[in-house]
Amino acid sequence: TGQEQLTFQEVQPGKLGPHPLGRCNGWLVELSLAVVEDEADAEPSSSSRWILVAADKPAEAVRVRDLCKAVSAELAGLGCKASYAWLSTVHDPTRPANEVEMGFGLLHDLRWTQSERLIIHEVPLPHRPGVDRWIDTEDSPGSEAAPASPPARKQLVALLQRDALRDPAGYRSSRPERIWTSASAAVAAELANVPSYRGASSSSASSSRRGTISGSDGCVQDLTCDSSTSSSSCKKPRWIRTDADGKEQVIHSRRLLFTSSGVRQFEFHPVRQGVLLCGKKDGTAVILDHNKDCQTHSCHVDSYPILGLSWLNTQPQWSVVGASQSGTIRFLRYDEGRYGMMSSVELEPFAHLSSLSMNCTDDFFMTSGFCIDVGLYDVFSGRRIKTFRNLHQNFINILRFAHRTPHVFTTASFDHTCKVWDLRDPNIQGDKPAYCCSTETLNVMCCFSPDDTQLLVSGVDEALKQFDLRFPGQGTKFPVPALNSNVNYRRSLYLAGGETVATVATNESLLRLYDTHAPHKCLGTIDFRNMLLRQRPLCSTVPPRGGGLSGCLASMRGSADARQERPIISVPQRTTAHLSAGLISQVQEGSDFDDGPRVEYLQSIRCHPTDPSFIGALVAASEPNPESYIAAIRLGEDGRSPRAYDDA
Repeated sequence: TGQEQLTFQEVQPGKLGPHPLGRCNGWLVELSLAVVEDEADAEPSSSSRWILVAADKPAEAVRVRDLCKAVSAELAGLGCKASYAWLSTVHDPTRPANEVEMGFGLLHDLRWTQSERLIIHEVPLPHRPGVDRWIDTEDSPGSEAAPASPPARKQLVALLQRDALRDPAGYRSSRPERIWTSASAAVAAELANVPSYRGASSSSASSSRRGTISGSDGCVQDLTCDSSTSSSSCKKPRWIRTDADGKEQVIHSRRLLFTSSGVRQFEFHPVRQGVLLCGKKDGTAVILDHNKDCQTHSCHVDSYPILGLSWLNTQPQWSVVGASQSGTIRFLRYDEGRYGMMSSVELEPFAHLSSLSMNCTDDFFMTSGFCIDVGLYDVFSGRRIKTFRNLHQNFINILRFAHRTPHVFTTASFDHTCKVWDLRDPNIQGDKPAYCCSTETLNVMCCFSPDDTQLLVSGVDEALKQFDLRFPGQGTKFPVPALNSNVNYRRSLYLAGGETVATVATNESLLRLYDTHAPHKCLGTIDFRNMLLRQRPLCSTVPPRGGGLSGCLASMRGSADARQERPIISVPQRTTAHLSAGLISQVQEGSDFDDGPRVEYLQSIRCHPTDPSFIGALVAASEPNPESYIAAIRLGEDGRSPRAYDDA
C-alpha cells in the first residue's frame, strides 16, 4: 500500500525498489578500435560493433572469463591481429591489469555498468607461459586461434580500455581529456598522505593567488581571464545591473518557503519542475511544491535528522534518503497523481551517515559518515556490495559522484585532502586515488563542475579552491573575505552551466557569487540579514505559543498540529508576494530592521540542476529556539514582478 514501510530483514530490497525486475541477462558492450596517432588523419574505420556478453547468464554471475572469451571471438572481425583480449589498467590503456583475475565478477569486483564502451588497444607484450593472465588454462579463449609454432618472445594482446562516459555528442571530442593518465596518478599518490599544504613554497602559493596552476610537465599555466577575451565566461551575467551611483547589484527575487520549516537538507528534482525533496530534523522526508509552497508527500524515516538525499536520474518517482547517527537508509517512492504518504523500503544502514550520492546511471549510490570508510550500494539489489576502508586519515564529511561518469566520485575529508576515485579500479586504496587535492583547512564540501573537468572544494572560513582535474596542481583560490573564524563552515556549488559559483557559510548571512574562471571575480552578493525578522510586522500583537520569530511565522502558516494532520499545506499568495516584493542585494538603508540583531545565517545551499538562475538557500536564525527555512532565489528577476515564481 501507499503507506506501507518494509524493512531490510523482511524482504529483498531490490524486488520492491526502483528496479523490481532486476538486471537482464548478460552485459551489453560496444567494441571500438583505438585511434592511433599516426592514423589520426586517415579515413576513420567503421570497425565498431555491439555485443551481448554471456546472454545466457544473469548479469551478477558474469565473469571476466566470459567477457574476454566473447571479445576475443570478435577480434578477427574487427580487423585485429591479436588473439587474446584482456582489460587494461584504469590509468594507462597500454598496460595490462595484472590485479584482475579470470574469476572476477564484472559487477561485484569491477563495478560494471550496461552499455560501456571498450576501446581496443593492440599492444605487444612479453610472452610468459603460466604467468600471462589473459591465457586461461581452463578454457583459453584464444587457444584455437593460436599458432601451433613455438611461442614468440612477444605476443600481440588486445587491451580493453573501459569508457563509460555518458554525455551529449558535443562532448565526444573531449573524451581523451577525461581519462586518468599515469602522470596524474603518480602525483595523486604523492599527495595522498599529505595532511596539509602549508609546506608549499611561497612562490607556488603566490602563483595560485594569481590564478595559475602547474601542468603535468611542471610548467605554470596562466588561467587569468583577460578583459579583452571574447569568451562568454568574461561577459557580465544578465542578472548584474549597475545603479545610478555606478554600483553593481544582483537583481533577484526571493521568498521563504513556509512549508520547509525544520528542514535540514534538500535537493531539487532533476527533471520535474517545482518538485523539492527535503529531509527534516525530526527524521521526516517530505516532497514540496516550491512553486505553490505546499507539501504534497511525506514519510517518517527515523528519529534522527535526514542528512543524505538523492533523486534517481532515470526513475523520476524514486529517491534514496539517509538519517544521521543511526544511518537508516530508505528507498522512497512518491505517487505524482496521489498526494499523501510515500512508500519506502529500508536498506542496510550505514552508521553515523553524513552524506549520500547517486551515480548518473542509477546503478550505484554511495554513503559516507563520520568515519574513514565509504559504502557502495547496488541500486538493483538494494544491498551494500562493498565497503572501501581507510580512504582518509580523518572523517569523510561528504562524497559526490561525477555528473557524466558513473564510476568517478570524490570525497572531502577533515584530513585537509579531497580525493577523486574511480570504481573501475579493482584495488582502491587510501594511498592510491586517481587525483588528490591538498588544502589548508579541513574540507566541508566538494563537487564536480557540470562537465566534470573541475573540482570545487570548500573548507573553513575563506577556504574555497577550484582544481582542474586534467592537470596536477595546487588549484586556484577564490577571493573570499575572511572572518577569522574556525567554525565558519563553507559550502559551495556550481550553478547549472558551470559559469558561476555560489558559496555560503554558517557564520554569514551573505550568498556570494563568483566567476568560475580565475582570478574568480566576485560577481555580487545577496544579503539575507533580517529576512526572517521581516515577518514581525505581519504578526499579531500577541504572538501565538512559542513566541519570538517561530511564533510569528507560525501565525501566518497555521498551527503546527494542523500542519501535521494535513498532507497538503498551502500558504496564501499575499504572504509569498509580500516576501518576494522589492528585494535586492542590499537591505534598504533606513529600514526598521537595520537596527535588529544579525541573526540569520546560511546553513546550506543547492543550485537547480538545469536552471542557471535558480538557487535554494537554507536560512536559519540564531535564536533560543532556532528554525530553518528554504529561501528560493531567482536571479535576473525583479521581486516586484507578479510572475517571479510562476515558471520556477
